[in-house]
Amino acid sequence: MALLLKTKLLLQFRVFGRWIWEVSDNTMDS
Repeated sequence: MALLLKTKLLLQFRVFGRWIWEVSDNTMDS
């Protein structure tokens, strides 16, 4: 159970990090 929650949080963190990276990239380009 704990492992599943940990994996879920890690996945969300990766998606959030990728979104931040794209947003910052777009801001830098503009």
